Amino acid sequence: MTDKKIELDENEKTILETKLQIINENILERPEVTFTYFVSDLKKSGGKYETVTGKVKKINYYNNVIILENGPEIYIPDILEMDSEGGFE
Repeated sequence: MTDKKIELDENEKTILETKLQIINENILERPEVTFTYFVSDLKKSGGKYETVTGKVKKINYYNNVIILENGPEIYIPDILEMDSEGGFE
């Protein structure tokens, strides 16, 4: 069984963009962030949501990915939500 990708509304996209800006402003501190994101199924339509926590090494806006120190590259348009223990202030 697979899930359908949830499409975010404009307000939710704006919130995620703001969080990305905060992460980028603090990138030298390697902020630890929990991401929930969609992973497409390679054999059929749909996919599943996965959650991973890691220290953000880089945000590559050209390729539209977030690179974690010890984890997967996360495609920014597939992110459903982001959380940080310290918050996004």
